[in-house]
Amino acid sequence: MRHLALALTAAALLHPALASAEPAGLQETLRRAQPAVHRCVERSIRAGEDPGRRAEVVARIAPTGRVTEARLAGRDAHPRFARCVEATVERLRFPSRREPVTVRFPLWMR
Repeated sequence: MRHLALALTAAALLHPALASAEPAGLQETLRRAQPAVHRCVERSIRAGEDPGRRAEVVARIAPTGRVTEARLAGRDAHPRFARCVEATVERLRFPSRREPVTVRFPLWMR
């Protein structure tokens, strides 16, 4: 069975002025999402698909904390797995902030 690792660092924030925009709150939201993303991995493997070994999630977060867009970038990720992860991330609610922010975080399947 593959294990999932989610990671986000302050350097992953694309807008430099927001590098201190509550990275702990972003990290906590991602940590809580890990079981749901892991279910995407398990479903993909059970379906005989290869979810890939590494991918990157790009998420745009509105000031309200709602995810307005999520995209899985990874050349070896199966499309159905990518859709599952994107839908999972789009349901997340991050801490609110003054400005929208785009974050990138890697997914590693071990």
